[in-house]
Amino acid sequence: MGLHREVVEGLGRRIGRGDLRPGDLVDINELQGRYGASRTAVREAIKVLSAKGLLAARPHFGTYVRPRADWNVLDRDVLHWQDGSASNLRLLRNLDEVRRIVEPQGARLAARRRVRAELRTMKLALQDLERADQPAELAAADLRFHRAVLAASHNDLLEQLGAVLQPALLLRDLVAFRSDHGDPDSMLQHGAVLAAVEAQDPEAAEQRMHDLLRKAARDAERAARRGRR
Repeated sequence: MGLHREVVEGLGRRIGRGDLRPGDLVDINELQGRYGASRTAVREAIKVLSAKGLLAARPHFGTYVRPRADWNVLDRDVLHWQDGSASNLRLLRNLDEVRRIVEPQGARLAARRRVRAELRTMKLALQDLERADQPAELAAADLRFHRAVLAASHNDLLEQLGAVLQPALLLRDLVAFRSDHGDPDSMLQHGAVLAAVEAQDPEAAEQRMHDLLRKAARDAERAARRGRR
């Protein structure tokens, strides 16, 4: 890792974990000493973090940490810099709320509109989920399953929303699967969603997705709390 990237990672993680709080000033001289980096490398790192919404500069005041509401919270780096922090737990809860608003209705539409090829995609994702034994494999298969359900809704905006949320969903799954490798109950609930979509039962598909998301939220929060200890 080059010095420029080391400054980006180090400073980004300090902000993401709350070591530097909104309004705190960033001392360029201190960063040079901490990372042994040139002033140019530090300034370039600040530009990267500013583009992600974490930092801003004001004349006669300096460079400071922006309010969390200004952060690009779905940026992959910003997500990982919050890992294990109180901010990350808040993000997981926010993500759960969005998913409960969106995905049950997506499953309901999928039960009405799915075609055979989309069912096959869901089944393959579920098979991969059942066979996986590593957190990254489990997370990737789970993400493919949920994206396939949204795709089967035949609603372009719902499908695009799934793509926008993908980095956060992947992080959520990695957190949850760190200590829960292939929970049988979760597999059964995924299968129940698939069965309802295949049976073209909108009410059941919506309810089964609600059930699945409730369990997923509990699992992720429990794993995140363990990770903070």
